[in-house]
Amino acid sequence: NEVFPIVLASLPDLQLYIVGSNMPDEIRRLESRSINVEGFLSDEALSELYRRIRMSVVPLRFGAGIKGKVLDAMQKGIPVATTSIGAEGIPDARSNLLIADISEDFANSIVESYDDLDMLERHSLAGLDTIAKHFSTDAVLKVIAEDFRRPKEGHN
Repeated sequence: NEVFPIVLASLPDLQLYIVGSNMPDEIRRLESRSINVEGFLSDEALSELYRRIRMSVVPLRFGAGIKGKVLDAMQKGIPVATTSIGAEGIPDARSNLLIADISEDFANSIVESYDDLDMLERHSLAGLDTIAKHFSTDAVLKVIAEDFRRPKEGHN
C-alpha cells in the first residue's frame, strides 16, 4: 500500500508476484493487473519464477535472525531489495542487497535499480559470492570444524 504505488508510477508495466504459504485473505485481495498473488509455490515453481524475474523484494518490518527468503534469492543470483530487518545477519549486506527502511526510500531504490542492469548484475554476483563464502555447505562445515578444533574454556 505504501511502496508499490510509488513504484508503479515510474514503472507502470511492472509485475509484482507475491509468494508465500498461508496467504491471508487481505493479501489475496490485492490481486490485480499488476499484482499476481501466487501463494505457496513448490521448489520447481519457485525456481521457474526466479528465472523470469529481475529482482526479489522482501519488505520485512519485523522478524529475527537470517531470513531464508533473502538467502534463497541470493543463492539463485537474484538481486534483493529489502529492509535492515531483512538484511540482518548477512555479511557485507550493503554491498549485497538494496536496503531501505522508509517506504519512499524503499520504492525509490527499486525504481532506480530496476533498469540499471549493470548494478543488478553486481548485486547478483556479490550475493552469490556471499552465499559461497558464508552460507554454502563448505562454509558451514568449515565453521563447524573450526569450532571442534578450538579448546573449550576449562578444557584442555
